[in-house]
Amino acid sequence: MTRVLCLHGYGSNTKIFEAQTAAFRRELGPEFEWHFVEGGISVPMDPELQEYCMGEENFFSFFDATSNHGPAKYFTEIESYATSHGPFDLVMAMCFSGSLVAALLMHKAHLGRHHQVFKGAIFLSGGGVMDPTASTFKPLEDASAYAKIPIPTANIWGASDEIHRKTAAELALVCCTKINVTFIHDADTPIAQSRDKKALAGTVKAIRRTVDEVLFS
Repeated sequence: MTRVLCLHGYGSNTKIFEAQTAAFRRELGPEFEWHFVEGGISVPMDPELQEYCMGEENFFSFFDATSNHGPAKYFTEIESYATSHGPFDLVMAMCFSGSLVAALLMHKAHLGRHHQVFKGAIFLSGGGVMDPTASTFKPLEDASAYAKIPIPTANIWGASDEIHRKTAAELALVCCTKINVTFIHDADTPIAQSRDKKALAGTVKAIRRTVDEVLFS
């Protein structure tokens, strides 16, 4: 059984993320266990998610970008959760949650800590690359100063996604090329749905390739 920790995007929640990912998770089959966790910080809804809302709901984030802690505080929270509820083979993160996870993985690699809390990562519509050591949340200016993410990764986003396609491509660049799978789909939503046969098949293939790299390399 492949266990995956699932982190929704900013201004979302577990219910919405489960719905967004239902199509490809169904295609991947029963050998996966998907563990969805809710962010701890209440934020406004991401306007892009209106179609998934069914009445009054609460929306969350995994970090507070206005805090004085910077990302390091939230690294600890993710690692503690993964340790206490794991082990997990992979982490799957959407948008800015992917940015936070990527920064965590880069930071550990930069410190020479080769034992990562996850064996692989799936980034959906990645939100760009944040500076892992900054005292505030800000984009990473010089990615070459850090080691690349040393575990197998999949970076998946939509070609027509005007909000995320640039930042998702930036995140893919900090992943180790030899063990990264990038798939850019043609669906009209950030995550491929059942009606998007080609995009859905490509998403499933990218994830399977990453899982194979984790399990058999």
